[in-house]
Order: sequence, then structure tokens, then C-alpha cells
Amino acid sequence: EKQQQQQQQHQQQQPQRLYESAVPNSRTFEVYRMVDYGQVYDFLDQHNGADLLGTAWHLIIRGSQNNLWSRYCVTVADAALDDITTNSLNGSLSHSAFADYVSCDGGHCRCLLVPDRTIARMPLHKIDKVCKRGVGCKCSNKSLEQSAQYVGRLPIKLPARRSKDPWHNKEYPPPFVTGFEANWYSFPAASRCGHNQRTFGPCTSWQVSEGVSDG
Repeated sequence: EKQQQQQQQHQQQQPQRLYESAVPNSRTFEVYRMVDYGQVYDFLDQHNGADLLGTAWHLIIRGSQNNLWSRYCVTVADAALDDITTNSLNGSLSHSAFADYVSCDGGHCRCLLVPDRTIARMPLHKIDKVCKRGVGCKCSNKSLEQSAQYVGRLPIKLPARRSKDPWHNKEYPPPFVTGFEANWYSFPAASRCGHNQRTFGPCTSWQVSEGVSDG
């Protein structure tokens, strides 16, 4: 009975399939990627992306001027992963079709950083378990291995707020509006398969599908 409840909770927490996928055992949805003051459109490999609601954070912080946006239709293999911490608001271990989200910058992805954890409103005692003030965060080897193999996901409650130092922020975590949830994603380059490939092999977990639109 407990296992059945976990499976039902797992299904409820997953993003809705926006399109019928041509690849068996997979889901297809739109992802947006922004380049600050960019001259060319960006790509997803070793980068972070977001769904439409997830772009609100970037628009609020950086504005809409001098930024290039790319819209991708992405197909992601349905995984069955354990011990995922970024799949829920409270940071508890859970089952998920997505790996732990990792913070990517300049093509380098690392254990989820404190500012990103605060945007997800993770409880401070959960942040304390893996992060040290002024040092950074250290994820388990299993978490990092899964994030290097599978697309990671971070649900974001709205409105998005960030705290660089939640330990000294008496207002952390801030309140949020119920009924609205955005998603951020991390895309490992090593597991991307060919464009419109019809099956996923043992070393591939995602691909850019037909209908890619830049701009």
C-alpha cells in the first residue's frame, strides 16, 4: 500500500505531457533557454532550461531587453530513479522520472547551488545537510551520477524569490501562491541522442524533437 501511494505521488508530481511523443516510454514538452546579451541562440547541452512559467524568474531579474530566447521541443525518456531530493518542495527523498537538478554555468554543471535551492524554497535544515556557508554544496555520488545521465528537474513555486544567504534571512522561505508551479531543467550532454531518434539507447535519455523554434 505504501509503495502504491509513492507511485501515485510520483505520477502527480511529474510535468504534464504536452505532446504525444513518437518515442516509446517518453514525454515531450517545451523548454526555453535564454542568453544574456547574446549574439547567437543558445543550446541545451550542459545547460539549464525552463518551461514557460519558469522563464518568469529570468524576466523579473534581467528584463526582456538584449536577451535571446530559444524555444525547444524536447523528448525525455521516462526514467525510474530513487533518492531524488529536488523533486519536492520539502527536499525529501522521492521517486522520480527526473534526476536531481544541477546548476549549470558555462557548460559546467555542479551540485545545486544555495541560491537555486532558495528559489525552490527548500527548508533550511535540508540545505544545511549538503551545503556549507561560503563553501558550496556537495551532493552524493549517486545523485551526481544520475544527473549526468538523466534530465534533472527543479519545481519552482511562484512568485520566484532568491536568497543568497538564507541563514541570515528572517523572511526565508517566502510565501508562495498555491496552484502555480514552474519547472527548471538541466540537460546532460553525455546522454543526448540524435535528432528525432525513434528509440533511446542505454546511454541516451533526451533529444531535441521536431518543431524546434528559435527566437
